[in-house]
Amino acid sequence: MTAQFCPVCGGPLVTLGACDACRTPSAEFPWPSSLPIDADEVRYDLSDWEPLHRAALTDVLRDDGIAYRFESGLVLVVAATDEERVDDALEELDAPTEEELALAESDDEEQIESDEAAMEALGVLYTTADRLVRQPDSSHAAEEFDEAAAIVTSGAPPWGFDDGIWTRIGEAATALREDLAAGTLGDVILAAETLRDLVRGHI
Repeated sequence: MTAQFCPVCGGPLVTLGACDACRTPSAEFPWPSSLPIDADEVRYDLSDWEPLHRAALTDVLRDDGIAYRFESGLVLVVAATDEERVDDALEELDAPTEEELALAESDDEEQIESDEAAMEALGVLYTTADRLVRQPDSSHAAEEFDEAAAIVTSGAPPWGFDDGIWTRIGEAATALREDLAAGTLGDVILAAETLRDLVRGHI
């Protein structure tokens, strides 16, 4: 099933893999029931709600079996016959306070900074692994690599990055660290090639 808007939070679906607003993977979308074609409709402007608050509301609607859809501008549409129940859900959840909005914005900024740091470290892994292929005894390259490897192996993948690939990159980085510490130059070259080729295409 395809849609123009995320069925969880109402955000526009820019990419196929997930909603950029609430970060719900498209494979996990809980599609709501469709409104009857001849139903009288009621619209709610939820543009001042954060994505996670809208997601909490749609959770309630689906649990209560209330059909809905989203329209442009973060407008929730329900059947007029369900208006009272939707009003009750809105009253129960209520719009977020300024403090909650500020906290959500802060969390988003921290996530963006974390993602940027992870991607920067991934780029360093590639460049230093490439240098170690050519100069396996380079202490400067090894030092830069070690700092980046520490970030990648201890952190979560950036938003939208495949978990399995991130894990494999971390394992390859760990193998190279071990070879730099105790392996031969040949081992270092082989491990660096493996890591470089694995990272290529993801930076």
